[in-house]
Amino acid sequence: MLGKDRNAEVFIRIAKSTGQFYAVKIYTIPLNTNEKAKEDRLRQELATLHSVSHPNILDLIEFFNEEDKIYLVLDLAPERELFELVVQKSKLTEPETRAVFQQLFHAVQYLRDRNIVHRDIKLENIMMMDKNFNLKLAEFDLAKIIGDEDFTTTFCGTLSYAAPEILAVDRGRKHTKAVDVWSLEVVLYICFCGFPPFSDELYSRDFPYSLSQQIKSGRFDYPSPYWDSVRDPASKSLDVPPSLSDKTKFTADLLGLVDLIDHMLVVEPEKRFTIGQCLAHPWMTEGGSSSVPGVVDELNEMPHLGLTREWTPLSTINNIDPDEVFRDFDQVSPAGVTVPTVSLSI
Repeated sequence: MLGKDRNAEVFIRIAKSTGQFYAVKIYTIPLNTNEKAKEDRLRQELATLHSVSHPNILDLIEFFNEEDKIYLVLDLAPERELFELVVQKSKLTEPETRAVFQQLFHAVQYLRDRNIVHRDIKLENIMMMDKNFNLKLAEFDLAKIIGDEDFTTTFCGTLSYAAPEILAVDRGRKHTKAVDVWSLEVVLYICFCGFPPFSDELYSRDFPYSLSQQIKSGRFDYPSPYWDSVRDPASKSLDVPPSLSDKTKFTADLLGLVDLIDHMLVVEPEKRFTIGQCLAHPWMTEGGSSSVPGVVDELNEMPHLGLTREWTPLSTINNIDPDEVFRDFDQVSPAGVTVPTVSLSI
């Protein structure tokens, strides 16, 4: 078994005809959710995702159902999740972070051009394909096909990555593709400093705001020393954005990163940067390495706010009965892992 969460288990499979390894994600679904309308919507979404093809999006090779289970056959990501990499390294360097987001922004732009909103972008849903930071965006369970002027009102996603409009009360909960921009920026913030901008751990007498209150009001900061890791004491003093609490000196690159974050973590979705604006931002197009020797090592020795794996509150998954099923898969794991036998229709 590669892994499991509250909704699914993931196993390795090999195609006998090609020797190619794949990941098979198996969902166990309730038997009392056989409503035709929901079934049709799920079929449509899976079919749409099946047609998606981008170098930075995890391929959905095939899907089918059997009794109370749904099977998704996916690309295998040998280096697992970005979450595990950030935990292992404590934080990514600025060049590493930029390389990650060059790919993520292009992947989400591709989805946006096809009217697909992911709705659950987080570290755990970004799969590392190799040790050179090549990656693929995964986990489209909550993805929804929408039009440019359409809204979706479903509560979805993972709380600490959720945009403020997702947390609105039911009557006022309307959100579009802008929710993915907010989630991407939470990932960007975590990659660079090793902890999230919003957390219940921040609650105190001086900061009496719950996680949801922090998100809905856009209350976050760039605390020292974690955001000093690329500080250049010899650099020219620059004006610091209002969201920075201390008047320290930052390199132009770091100020560019802070400016990008400030334009993405905007409570009003209509004022939030689009993916196109993110890709065109100077930090993405002109940035270089600004790491200072010794500072990162010192930073890694300091206590960090917690970075913990988060589960997604998925909407109910409904039974489907697609006409096509995949075939020609063996039960062999490359590491000799014992996997359950699956009876496949062929």
